Amino acid sequence: MAETDLVVKVVEAIANADGVDQEELDPLYTYIDPGMLENLSGREKGEWSFTFQYADYQVTMTQDEQIFVDGELYTSGALSSSAPLRLVFGHSALDSVDRGCSGV
Repeated sequence: MAETDLVVKVVEAIANADGVDQEELDPLYTYIDPGMLENLSGREKGEWSFTFQYADYQVTMTQDEQIFVDGELYTSGALSSSAPLRLVFGHSALDSVDRGCSGV
């Protein structure tokens, strides 16, 4: 997946969870630097997950580019609650990436 594709996928997941068009959302950069998400998409070593807050949503990305919004897996236009939950607890999101902590 191209780096910008991951950022687009994150925005799509949030819009889907909120039930609105992407254009109706606050800009992603209001909550997080999109460049940081792009940098994460290139990390290939080890398991990791990265969690950040967007408005009222908790968004988690994993090393295999899965995106969870409030614990539900986003899959191309839909959220699925059947997937395993992978979240980071007990660390800030940045600590989780830097220390290589994986989710629960």
